[in-house]
Amino acid sequence: AVKGELAAEREEQLAIQGVQLLRAEMGTQRGLQEALALQGQEFATMLRNHLVQAPQLTSLEGELAAECQAREHLEAQQVELAEDLDALRLEVEIQTAANSFVGPPRGQGISHSPT
Repeated sequence: AVKGELAAEREEQLAIQGVQLLRAEMGTQRGLQEALALQGQEFATMLRNHLVQAPQLTSLEGELAAECQAREHLEAQQVELAEDLDALRLEVEIQTAANSFVGPPRGQGISHSPT
């Protein structure tokens, strides 16, 4: 009879432990489901934010492309101006050299005064 009581108590304890394990398992599954649902919401929010920002990024890309074109145009103009400046400097050097070979203007040379 004592063995039967011990066996019944043991069965009851095992049943209680089984129920506790089942509850823990269900709680774990519920917790995982809640965590996944939360991650899904966060991902959906992040995706919405990216979709909202996409037109703004496209607009910024257009502005950046326009600024790059303007900069390239200015750089090309700068190169042209530098070439023009070099040509003008060369022209000034040529004029200066030509003037030095011609000599002084008429009437300003060495004067011969009768003595």
